[in-house]
Amino acid sequence: MSKDYNSSIGKYNSAGSLFIFLLGISLSLIVFVTGIEMMLAEKPVSLKGALYNFREANISLGADKTALDTFKLKIDLYKEAALERYSLFLLPISVLAIMMAWMVARSRRVMVKELLDRIGQSRRVLTQERKRKKDALVQLEKSEDHLYHIHEQLTEAFLVINKDERFHHANRVAVHILAKWNRTPKSVRYYLEQPVETFIPDYHASGLGLCVRDAISKKLSWQKELFLEKANIWLQVRVYPTGGDSAYVYMRDISNEKKPDHLKKLSEDMVGAIVETSPNALAILDRQWNYMVVSKKWREDFHLDDEGLIGKSHKALMPRLPGKWQAVEEQILNGNTVKSEAMLFQLNGKDEHVAWEISPWRVGDKVQGFMMYASIITEVFHNKEKLEQQREREHQLAYHDTLTGLPNRQLFYDRLTMGLAHAYRNLGKIALLFLDLDGFKAINDTLGHDVGDMLLKEVAVRIKKCVRDTDTVARIGGDEFTVVLNGVSSEEDTRIVADKIVKSICEVFKLGEHDIYVSTSIGISMYPLNGSTSAELIKKADSAMYFSKESGKNQANFYSEDLHANMQTLEVPAKGNSDVTQRDLESHIRTALQKEEIETFFQPQVNYKTKEVFGLEALMRWNHPTAGVLEPRAFLTLAENSGMILPMGEKVLNDIALKLKEWQEKSNEPLSFSINLSMRQLKDISLPNRMQKVFSKQGVDLSHLIVEIPESLLVDIDHEIEVALKAISQLGCKVYIDNFGLSYTSMKQLEGLPLDGIKIHKSFVQNALNSTEDKSKISAMIALVHNLNIKVIAEGVETEAQAEFLMEQGCNDMQGFVISKPSKPKNIESLLGL
Repeated sequence: MSKDYNSSIGKYNSAGSLFIFLLGISLSLIVFVTGIEMMLAEKPVSLKGALYNFREANISLGADKTALDTFKLKIDLYKEAALERYSLFLLPISVLAIMMAWMVARSRRVMVKELLDRIGQSRRVLTQERKRKKDALVQLEKSEDHLYHIHEQLTEAFLVINKDERFHHANRVAVHILAKWNRTPKSVRYYLEQPVETFIPDYHASGLGLCVRDAISKKLSWQKELFLEKANIWLQVRVYPTGGDSAYVYMRDISNEKKPDHLKKLSEDMVGAIVETSPNALAILDRQWNYMVVSKKWREDFHLDDEGLIGKSHKALMPRLPGKWQAVEEQILNGNTVKSEAMLFQLNGKDEHVAWEISPWRVGDKVQGFMMYASIITEVFHNKEKLEQQREREHQLAYHDTLTGLPNRQLFYDRLTMGLAHAYRNLGKIALLFLDLDGFKAINDTLGHDVGDMLLKEVAVRIKKCVRDTDTVARIGGDEFTVVLNGVSSEEDTRIVADKIVKSICEVFKLGEHDIYVSTSIGISMYPLNGSTSAELIKKADSAMYFSKESGKNQANFYSEDLHANMQTLEVPAKGNSDVTQRDLESHIRTALQKEEIETFFQPQVNYKTKEVFGLEALMRWNHPTAGVLEPRAFLTLAENSGMILPMGEKVLNDIALKLKEWQEKSNEPLSFSINLSMRQLKDISLPNRMQKVFSKQGVDLSHLIVEIPESLLVDIDHEIEVALKAISQLGCKVYIDNFGLSYTSMKQLEGLPLDGIKIHKSFVQNALNSTEDKSKISAMIALVHNLNIKVIAEGVETEAQAEFLMEQGCNDMQGFVISKPSKPKNIESLLGL
């Protein structure tokens, strides 16, 4: 039934009820009047007086009377009759009651129906309200997700903090700030549901905690500027209630905006203590070299006016400064003090020699400006000039190495001691690097001392290019060098310098007719972490350097207690006699080939879906007489540095060609062999010709050979390696990238290279079942390879579960212990069915 129809029925029922009510009133009046008239017709004795009065009054009205006058007289007569006999009311009241009862009975059904309709309508309204609230909740969740997405695009930090004062959400800017303050991971998951006060310094002391509590409990919004004293940071903070049990917090670093006021206050506090008491000419400047405080003696010595000096540029008034402005500023910002003596100035028409000393001044850990001391030393300058020149010559002879021109052992000790004293005064850090050349003795013995001396000079030049002018590079004897890095801020900065030196030394040295390859082992100790004296730092850096040598050379390691413990138990990764050290291996590797101790093992590569062997990887093993069978990681670095990698590689190529010919004669199944090539082998210009010669001698095709290069070579690939890879590819060989995934090679680095496939590093395969991140990386690598339309092989597959996972990702070609360990050729033949 429609709403309009119900409305019309309601109107009809209302009109009917009104009609019945009026009808009842009318009938009651008629019955009442009729009853009175009938009583008056009987002329009762009690009403004779009333009737007589009525007639007399009626007669007195005469001929001009109106109906209204008669009606009034009738009304008075009816009142007398009603007062005389009350029973006259019973009948009209009964009639009215009957009519009312009829009216109620008639409308009862409509009333019940209307009640039911209203109840039904209330239920529909309630249902609609519930649906509306549910839709609103879903919309709210979508809005929150959209809001979080928007906040990820903000350039200011955004946080959601719940009533327990724990992080509920943080955008990328907030995560970056929290990681910077606390040196913690840049991952939002790391901070979720963690206490806010743990990661925001002075969270309660600054008033931020109070703002958050007010926003949650009192629904108040705040916008304030807060100072985090522990972090020395000014923040502009806006806090808003979310409508629930959390608060939105927006933060912006305004330290740079607050700096002028802050520095002004500091300068006012320092004036009384410094300006009046300093015996020297002193000026304090901000980072832009503008005067903040100038002592009285400074103004007197340099004849500067008092008025308007504050805020003016020192560069404009006194343009001369030791060294270049930018270089000096960089040294000061790194925590160094810059000194200069006897600079010539024209002061009041007279030549004067002025000595300078410029140091940084900080608020917390941040350099806010510079402090300059000046002394006029004209009187003593001329007397010292000749003496200083003589001392300089004597110092050069006494404190410098005659071969390389670097500081010698004595000067190194002096520089280190001075650096420690300076670091102690300024609460700074120092890094000490001990370097030893790997394989230098062999070069000296085979090529002579002249070539060795040339090599040491070139090494000294390369090391100096890797450090700053303020650092010290010294040669303390033989092929041992030291580097003192002053004013380093962290181990990470030191690691960057050390890695730069390692990489520089690894590049080929072209000395006359010789191309010489060496590497360096570096040990590092830090002040004050590893000691406070020169002796402690030297001892620990030397220990770390020997650990680098024993761990494979060509690397840098920091000293630690764990490293010290490992030095006591370091073993060769081999079976057999664990007393054989890397030094023993280095002395015997040159005779290993002659004694036929180097063997070629093969590891099958299988299509795990069809169980078909399609390839074999050739791997070297050193059957050492005392250490047992050594894997490549125990001796490849030695072979690379000593040059033995070239004849070893040629032996493996010969073994591959022989086995390829032998197994092709026994079976017509296509089979490929792969060999790993190092950077030194790739830079050997005779490699393509030797490969072609070896395979031609056996009458086999080079198309069956796969050359594997480590992904790390692609990071800084040079022109020589690109040329070598293209030459090898033109011979018909295939080129694969080994250990793919560790160096994050980009598509741009792969462009232009003749690539036929990649091999996924075993660490991703072995962690895939337990690491969502590694699963994603494997999927991405396989998708990349498929897009490039090249082959993909998974290395290090050890379990059936790993193999199943790889096949699900579209990688059927595998290599690992789940198929077979590297074995001697005779053991491989049974697997091939030969």
